[in-house]
Amino acid sequence: MCNPEVVYNEWLAFWIKHHKNILEERSYGVTFKELSKSNFKSIELNLPPLAEQRAIAAALRAAQAAVQARRRTIELERERKAALMQALFTRGTRGEPTKLTEIGEVPQGWEVVQLGSHCEFLQYGTSKFCDTDATGIPVLRIPNVIAGRVDISDLKYVKLPKKEADGLRLAVGDLIFVRTNGNREYTGRCAMFRGEPSEALFASYLIRARVKTEFFIPEFVQRYTMTAPGRSFLSGRSSNAADGKYNINTQTIRGVMIPLPPLAEQREIAEALRACDAVIAALEQEAALHEELFRALLEELMTGRVRVVSPGALVEP
Repeated sequence: MCNPEVVYNEWLAFWIKHHKNILEERSYGVTFKELSKSNFKSIELNLPPLAEQRAIAAALRAAQAAVQARRRTIELERERKAALMQALFTRGTRGEPTKLTEIGEVPQGWEVVQLGSHCEFLQYGTSKFCDTDATGIPVLRIPNVIAGRVDISDLKYVKLPKKEADGLRLAVGDLIFVRTNGNREYTGRCAMFRGEPSEALFASYLIRARVKTEFFIPEFVQRYTMTAPGRSFLSGRSSNAADGKYNINTQTIRGVMIPLPPLAEQREIAEALRACDAVIAALEQEAALHEELFRALLEELMTGRVRVVSPGALVEP
């Protein structure tokens, strides 16, 4: 505990956050890093006046609160999306009476069908070695199927003969399922390919499904795989292998029971959930900007490049 007549504790907490590299340098231990009291006491502080410490802490507290408020808004929006998804897949968009089926409650006008009977084909990907040589063809792998979408931030590439590559090239609307994972919940994750990266192939730990578009909007199917019944037919039916991983196969995907609304209603459901995703993405971007602002403000205030003469009044020295 520092002398409160000299050091304002909240300012010190922000100082520690900014100077954690100094603390790490003075820590010891292999498995768990520890900082001794004597090492901590030996650290030199460039102390602003106490009133300025309080003003700095107030400014940083406000910036931090703005980040936290936006994170809470994101969580509320995710909860709203989950509730909307539940409503859309059980009650639809037309206000119909509902019926009880093997996948739960659905509108009376909907059928419940096996996904496999409404797919053009299912296919395993390439098992050829992939690397970071971008002169090859981009290949989507397990790390690229995240939260129901294709993430292209960590791509690898493969070199294949044209005929072999053509047979594995993804088309817009193809569904990609994760077929093996050490975490059961991640097995069966599904994303819809939207065309990026262009000419992309897919790896052997993924399964490609191409639905018959006269029956299904691909995005509707992908959205259904993220519901509780959809997950139960995928990760819930995965088998435990000797290596500790959980696996599904094409038969698992063929056997998935899925609601079949009219195409127009499928499109409405997909669009409503896509709109939720757009709101969440915008909020995420806003939160990231506020986090960047907090980090920049922390740097400026803790180095003295910007001074706080009074709460809310920042000046350059």
